[in-house]
Parts: sequence; C-alpha cells; structure tokens
Amino acid sequence: MSVPIKLSDEDIAYLLSLLRNSSQPLTTQALVDALRNPPSRS
Repeated sequence: MSVPIKLSDEDIAYLLSLLRNSSQPLTTQALVDALRNPPSRS
C-alpha cells in the first residue's frame, strides 16, 4: 500500500530552485534523491 506524499512549500521551493539552476534537465529520480538527501537546508 502506498502512502500519499506531501510536500511542504519549502520542498516545492527547493525543487524549483534545483530545476532553475540546473544546466541540464533533471530526472524525476534525481529530484526525489535531492529531497531525500538535501544539502544542509535550513
């Protein structure tokens, strides 16, 4: 059984900044990995 994923506004902002600042397209897996292992976000 899968559990629905809930992203906070901060998670969304973090993902958008990753997408904007990336020099190449990011895969869904890369974005999931970035959320699971964020660099020191405060």
